Amino acid sequence: MTYHIVIFKKENAVEVVPSHWLSKDGITCAWPHRHLDPKKKQIEKKTNPNTLDFNWYDVCILAKDIANLKDAKTKCSKAGILPKKSDEQKSGYKSPTKKSPIS
Repeated sequence: MTYHIVIFKKENAVEVVPSHWLSKDGITCAWPHRHLDPKKKQIEKKTNPNTLDFNWYDVCILAKDIANLKDAKTKCSKAGILPKKSDEQKSGYKSPTKKSPIS
């Protein structure tokens, strides 16, 4: 299973997600609810999205079929699209609709 880098349209935010979190047409992406914190663990474990624990959001794919999470994060940082950590990210809490904003 590979990873994709997506931008969440409404939130104008970028995240690395497992490829199976995207819809077949690549237009929407699953994102875990708040009670599944920390979100990063869900990404690392490649948790299967379901209607109880995930919401679906409109996205654009920036990069796809990246072999592993480390490479995907590296591609984000090389492209300069990973922001500095906000206070919310430093505390380890993320709301379900707030992803890493684009600087």
